[in-house]
Amino acid sequence: MLISFLRPDAPPISSYSDEELRGRIDNRENYLPETVLNAVAELQRRGHEFSDEELQVISEDMQARIEIVSETTPAF
Repeated sequence: MLISFLRPDAPPISSYSDEELRGRIDNRENYLPETVLNAVAELQRRGHEFSDEELQVISEDMQARIEIVSETTPAF
């Protein structure tokens, strides 16, 4: 099951530790793209610097997942 920060019962992203946020990025295959991207944004807000290469890899991974979902989701 994929996990999202957007669940109504999820604590605010700001309440997660740096390690917890990093875990979502490092294990991004277990999380929805918005969760991973929000974790990156929160860490950047806290002053963490990502290399351009790291941001590119994360972005490409998330874009690929979004495309897979859009291709496999039936249109209504």
